Amino acid sequence: MVKRSGLLIVLLACSAVLAACGATPPAVTVTMQQITQACQAKDKAALKACYARVSAADDVGIEQALGSWDEYLDNWTYAAISYQTWAEVAKDPQSQMILSAYQTQKIPNTSIVMAPNLPVIGFVTVSFKQGTQSAAAIEPIGLMPEGTAKIIIVRQQ
Repeated sequence: MVKRSGLLIVLLACSAVLAACGATPPAVTVTMQQITQACQAKDKAALKACYARVSAADDVGIEQALGSWDEYLDNWTYAAISYQTWAEVAKDPQSQMILSAYQTQKIPNTSIVMAPNLPVIGFVTVSFKQGTQSAAAIEPIGLMPEGTAKIIIVRQQ
């Protein structure tokens, strides 16, 4: 287990170095390709495979997250995908609400704590078009212990 933790630390460090150079980490590039293929094929099962399933507790959250894709897959055409690191997103003052949604938070007046199922390293923006209109899904990305990048979910801890 220590070996996997060490690998994750190395992968996170490498991702940070690549991000500082303006490069998308290779694991994120692979995931972006998978998301692109799933959206182009309107394949919800392929999109589900892009989500981080850290434990069985993630299953409900993944199913709920997939529901948010229905409108895009059913009524919109895939246009593009892009990646931004956490640091890049943090530079934009208008993005603070997005960032706060993916930090550990205690729900006021309860004992409930919500947190991402993996540390967030960045975000992919998946753009869609419909005639002259455009829309986008912004999804947080994290690294699994084996080094693959996945879309994360927020769940109760």
